[in-house]
Amino acid sequence: MVDAGLARHPDSTVPDRIPVLLYLVELLAGTGDTARAAQVAAELRAHPLDAASAATLSEIELDVTVR
Repeated sequence: MVDAGLARHPDSTVPDRIPVLLYLVELLAGTGDTARAAQVAAELRAHPLDAASAATLSEIELDVTVR
């Protein structure tokens, strides 16, 4: 599985990286690389997400399945 880098730097925290990783999932999905988008999304789902982030991720995943 692809390491999305959620714990790469000891000074960073998961919440700091969530918006960037959500954007990455959206970009990957937009380019048609749904396999990598799904890997990053799965990595995100392995961590607690706030309601807004979870809703955004669900919306991106829904857009990918509709395409």
